[in-house]
Amino acid sequence: MSVKRRRFTAQFKAKVALEAIKGQRTIGELAGLYQVHPSRIAAWKKHLVCGFLGARLSRNAPSAPPYAAPLRQPACWPFPPLQPQS
Repeated sequence: MSVKRRRFTAQFKAKVALEAIKGQRTIGELAGLYQVHPSRIAAWKKHLVCGFLGARLSRNAPSAPPYAAPLRQPACWPFPPLQPQS
């Protein structure tokens, strides 16, 4: 007998990842609360953080002074940022 794979909406992932970023509860506590494996929460958190950093890195800001140091790519750069679903 096969078990149906669970699918999570982008809103749910963002909600859980934001709670993990806030740090009011541990990832283990959030995993128990939302019935999700802790590694999933850590991955969603990483995607959320990298998505914000990636958007900042990819933005061409013409008002930036030419002598400003360029932003370094985060360690999680190979992961694509989460895209909002419409």
